[in-house]
Amino acid sequence: MGLYVAIYLCLLPVCILINITRSDIIKKYLKFLLIITLSILPVFRDQTVGTDTSMYVDFFSWNMTWADWIHYGTELGFVSVIKTFHFIGIESYFFYLLFFSLLYNYLMITGIFKLSVNPLISIITYITISTLFFFNFNVIRQSLALAFFVYSLPFMFNKKYYKCYLIIIIGVFFHYSALLLLIFPIIYSNIEKRFKFTTIISVILIYAYTKLTTVLLGFLANFTGATRYNNYIGLTESNGGKICIFNILVLIVLTIIASINRQLFRDKSFLFFFYLFIVMVFTYFCVSFLGLKYEGPGRILNYFYVADIFIYPYFFNIVNVRYRMISYLFFYIFAFTYVCVVFTYVPLHGVLPYKFSPYVDTIL
Repeated sequence: MGLYVAIYLCLLPVCILINITRSDIIKKYLKFLLIITLSILPVFRDQTVGTDTSMYVDFFSWNMTWADWIHYGTELGFVSVIKTFHFIGIESYFFYLLFFSLLYNYLMITGIFKLSVNPLISIITYITISTLFFFNFNVIRQSLALAFFVYSLPFMFNKKYYKCYLIIIIGVFFHYSALLLLIFPIIYSNIEKRFKFTTIISVILIYAYTKLTTVLLGFLANFTGATRYNNYIGLTESNGGKICIFNILVLIVLTIIASINRQLFRDKSFLFFFYLFIVMVFTYFCVSFLGLKYEGPGRILNYFYVADIFIYPYFFNIVNVRYRMISYLFFYIFAFTYVCVVFTYVPLHGVLPYKFSPYVDTIL
């Protein structure tokens, strides 16, 4: 946790420098520094850190045929990386984590700076409240699919839909659940005229999806032959109900503020992220209280968590300029406090206790 605190403290001055500098070259170097800094924690971790890290370390050592990988149910993009590393003789899992962490943070940070109306608030949210920074410690394949989604959003918002779809499809080759994301360009193109209708239909579909979870898992187990879907059926879990309640309260507050400042609803980008935030809160409610299993089908929740990164900046931008720096400082402290409280009560993504990789210990 000490390394995370150090990274968080370094985050603020770097982001401020990126915001105030006018030199594009300096901005690029600072963004590069930010990507490297954020990749340190996931790269240096031991295989015991992260819920699924040990499983992925085993994946990296498997020398199976393409047919065996497909039968196992593993996506071809992920398999391609493993086979490429095997071909060039890389064996240590440290280098696999290095590649995936750098790619993940590059896509996330690049997407944030291209799209966010306030990158500083988005970066703070990314490594704290959204918990998506820690998501890369757990499900490497889906985290990459999510990062490709974030990277595709600027193209979607600029109506370059073919590029958006292409990037999302690349994400599908790392996690099949990213097929869900193909609907979002359609939703975005109609969000201004059909915001309420789209939101209501999405909530109804998520509820139906929750109730059909067991049937869906059984179908996938038979269709793909992968045993992990049968394993998901038997899992029981107690997810963070307190986090869910916190998100509901945040949604209520944001709705009240947006209702007072109606100009926000004239912004198409805001409408999309507000829609995504509502769907995220309801999906979390289904995971926490209605039986949607996070391990497996419930992980679609993480795609909706992207809204966290981009929704808060809109509200900070309507704060009076005189009080904006104070509001930034308050949020900076609050976000860190939130993470500390969450990690105290919830073993989030298996990040704690953090332990360095033997490879790093050898170097040091």
